[in-house]
Amino acid sequence: MLKKLLYPLIMLSLMVFMTPQTASAAVLPWEAMVNSTFTSAPRSPGFGDPANQFVSSMATFGDYLYVATYNDDQGTEIWRTNNGTSWEQVNEDGFGAHATSLSILAVFNDHLYAFPSVLAPGTVVAAWRTDNGTAWELAKDNIAEPSPTSILPWATAVYNNSLYVGLLNTDDEVIVVGSNNGSTWTQINTDDFDDPDNFMIQSMASFDGKLYVGVENDTDGAEVWHYDGAIWAQDNTDGFDNADNVSVGSLSVFNNQLYAFTLNEAGVEVWRTPTGNQAWGKVTDGGFGQGVTVNVVYDSAVFRDALFVGANSGKVFRSNNGNTWEQVNVDGFGYADNYMVMFGILGDYIYAGVGTIAIRGLGEPETVEIYRYYEPTTLPQTGFDNPLNAYILDALL
Repeated sequence: MLKKLLYPLIMLSLMVFMTPQTASAAVLPWEAMVNSTFTSAPRSPGFGDPANQFVSSMATFGDYLYVATYNDDQGTEIWRTNNGTSWEQVNEDGFGAHATSLSILAVFNDHLYAFPSVLAPGTVVAAWRTDNGTAWELAKDNIAEPSPTSILPWATAVYNNSLYVGLLNTDDEVIVVGSNNGSTWTQINTDDFDDPDNFMIQSMASFDGKLYVGVENDTDGAEVWHYDGAIWAQDNTDGFDNADNVSVGSLSVFNNQLYAFTLNEAGVEVWRTPTGNQAWGKVTDGGFGQGVTVNVVYDSAVFRDALFVGANSGKVFRSNNGNTWEQVNVDGFGYADNYMVMFGILGDYIYAGVGTIAIRGLGEPETVEIYRYYEPTTLPQTGFDNPLNAYILDALL
């Protein structure tokens, strides 16, 4: 099951080494904050632990940015920073269960929630939470009850004063659970949305008064479902009329439209729908112009009136209008083995958490790296509009 989960990581990564890469024309000044030096020198283990392979989730809570790692040795780790330069671990490895390999983070009702997962049969997903960022309590030991097992949380969203989590159980059934208090959870959909070919929920978003869920389906194509608080309905045609669109890696709201980014071996497709239950329309296909080398999106985030997308091969793309896209980093931030990209925002910075995947069997080191890009809310004045420039001019005259 884990192999199926990481299928894009195993197969698509090989294409990175075999296919010429398109040069970027708009590289932003990303700053390396954790581990990387932009050189080919050996990198330090992610947060000092060589078992940290990639960032599974990021969240902003209070004055801190929180980062959860995938660690299948000591267990998932959660780190935080309020300045990007100093970091501290704020949980016990794996929340005391060392087999707990990853966590998904969410902010709800003045608490930061963590949903750790073991990725093994016969296990459950618990809900841990903190109101101060460091002292954690177990809010619920199994959020999928009465289902006996649930192994993979990958997407969360807050909708209508409740927190929702998409889960996969050990029967490969897709379920959505919700809670308005963090301690009592209820399944709100039918198993698999009544389609046994549905495999995994990879994305969720609240949009236009509804909860949207992106569901993987390797047979007929990805499904997008919406929930209005009472009734579920499928929102798209299977695979957006293309069965090769097997999943929706990310959903994001930008400029009053909902964007869906598909996993497609021929290249990512981008679809969007405006408010008012109008039809989905395709924005672009072919992996942002890079074809098979960009065929899955792991995360997306809105920052400074632009939509950022984190794709495979450690690529980051950006659009100011949703129509035209540009790559804004060097591939893998300079390292060929970097793969996943997840985003977090703190103040005037967008952070990119990058990781390698040892399961590919290519012999690369395992590490977690974090980069950030600075863009202030208000750009500095220029020319004679800048009081400092006027002062200098007066002095010269």
